[in-house]
Amino acid sequence: LKWFLLFFALMPMATFEMSSLAPDAFLISSALVLIALSILMISGWASKTHFAIFFGLSVILAVSKVSYIAMPLGLLLVPLLGTIKRRRSYLVWLGGIYVSVGLLLFGWTTTVRPLYQPSVLGNDLNDQLNFMKEHPLKVVGILLSSLREQWLQYWTMTIGLLGWLDTKLIPSWFKEAYTLILVLAAVFDDGSNLPIRMSQRMIWLGTFFLSLTLVMAMIFLTGMPVGATNFTGIQGRYLLPFAPLLLMSCYRHRPAVPVVVKRAVWCCHLSLVIAALYTLCRRYYL
Repeated sequence: LKWFLLFFALMPMATFEMSSLAPDAFLISSALVLIALSILMISGWASKTHFAIFFGLSVILAVSKVSYIAMPLGLLLVPLLGTIKRRRSYLVWLGGIYVSVGLLLFGWTTTVRPLYQPSVLGNDLNDQLNFMKEHPLKVVGILLSSLREQWLQYWTMTIGLLGWLDTKLIPSWFKEAYTLILVLAAVFDDGSNLPIRMSQRMIWLGTFFLSLTLVMAMIFLTGMPVGATNFTGIQGRYLLPFAPLLLMSCYRHRPAVPVVVKRAVWCCHLSLVIAALYTLCRRYYL
């Protein structure tokens, strides 16, 4: 999956964020390192150093955006369902990280909550939270309706709709081509014998949908008027930290892909990256 993670890191929206001073750049990088570390643990390597790094990155993600809390917790479960060595020791570390991250997140949210200021007119955190508790099915229906009606926009923004959503990538079929490359990189193994089971892929898939639900719920809670009947405000960059998990759930170990096919995919990917960089430079530097 190393090529898939590389191609994902070079995705236009990720590149756009990395070229700025936005905090999302650090969050996206931290999430990709966290995913790579989890994959390393699946292969049987889980040292104290790995756990320490995992803990630090988990705290960064959870404290920065509460909705990302599901990601590190889900990724820690994946190696446990495999052939990891010293399972008892791993369980101790897993429990310690779960409890520590939970306590730190609780303390942080309790500390900063009095500083919260509504970002839109008509929003009140306590009233909106009460509305969500009293009408859970209605809120779920609003979020599902948003996904059904705006999934194409979410897809476009995640691959790359730059600037203030005013800079489209060239050519017009860019997002379809780049998505195809990501799918090929995720589905077809590069020859490594990574022992991924169905249950582990389901954890990846479940973590993706849980994270998406939390992101949408937090935006509804803090960025919509009380009792809103529609949902807006989600941006592609919010999905980048956990979006790889969706395609990683399609992973299957297969014989190594022929070199000719690999080179063709690399060349296509390189041409798309150059096209995206050209769009970035023309928009901001030329």
